[in-house]
Amino acid sequence: IPGIGQQLPILNVQGQRWSSTVLLGLSIPLYDGKVRDNALQQARNNADRAEAGWQRSRLDAARQVVIARNALATSLAACDAAQTLLSTSQTFYDASLDAYRHGVGSLTATVAAQTQLAEARLAVAEAYYGARSAAANLAFATGQ
Repeated sequence: IPGIGQQLPILNVQGQRWSSTVLLGLSIPLYDGKVRDNALQQARNNADRAEAGWQRSRLDAARQVVIARNALATSLAACDAAQTLLSTSQTFYDASLDAYRHGVGSLTATVAAQTQLAEARLAVAEAYYGARSAAANLAFATGQ
């Protein structure tokens, strides 16, 4: 292939005489400036970066599962604690109400016990729904 400004191959037909010009070129680089080696190293670097990204994603997924599992365990422990609080508050309220009925307890103490019982019931409900939410988060983190 001729370079810029060079004449293209021609075929001259003049009477009985034929002439043609055919050019053939071959290019063999003697020194490529390590272009191939640099491209190969860049490909290796890209593969290493992709591997590191995959490992990071894998570790992040495992970390999310562990965090979700710990949150569920904490929520279940909160449920148990709320149930114990409810049981204790119910016992306190029953004792306070019985004392009031027998004339040894005050109305203020009975109302305070009733308020504490209502708060304990609320704590049980909050802990229950917190545990359900934590279970849903764990299911999401594990892909289920």
